[in-house]
Amino acid sequence: HGGTLDSTASGLLIILVGAATRLSNFIMEMPKLYETVACLGAETSTDDASGEIISSNGRGTVSEKDIDLALSSFMGWRMQAPPDVSAVHVDGRRAHELVREGHDVHIEKKPVFFCSSARTSDISDDGKVSLRINCRKGIYIRSFVRDMGQLLGCGAYVSELKRSSCGPFELDNALDASLLEHI
Repeated sequence: HGGTLDSTASGLLIILVGAATRLSNFIMEMPKLYETVACLGAETSTDDASGEIISSNGRGTVSEKDIDLALSSFMGWRMQAPPDVSAVHVDGRRAHELVREGHDVHIEKKPVFFCSSARTSDISDDGKVSLRINCRKGIYIRSFVRDMGQLLGCGAYVSELKRSSCGPFELDNALDASLLEHI
């Protein structure tokens, strides 16, 4: 494959077959476009809606302008810590396995690159806002939303996540995964 998706995410997943598997590193380097809905005012144990709420402060007076300003601070290179519940290896095991067994994990921050990010909706009455993020490999959108929520002072987590494109490959032109059964 050309990059995994979180279990709660949807969208484009590039599957390489046969000789095309040699292109995996090339595909992984392509920019990716994500559409996400952030829920403001709370944090979860997984940084998405599948986790338990670990803090709930409400979104307070956070405005669309505040979000736009926060998003501008994420451009270019920055250090990002992946979510504790992720596939990152810690001491030879996946972090999510250790966390689910009750262990504390410490995942080192790593450099990631954001090409652009934008708010694509107003904040709804229930504190949700839609975002579009164009980025390079290695970025966790759950971490992006978590970090944005912390920057805003209200906390946030991903309630929906979809990969729309990877380089020139777009979700609108993709084949349905059910067709893989016939290959």
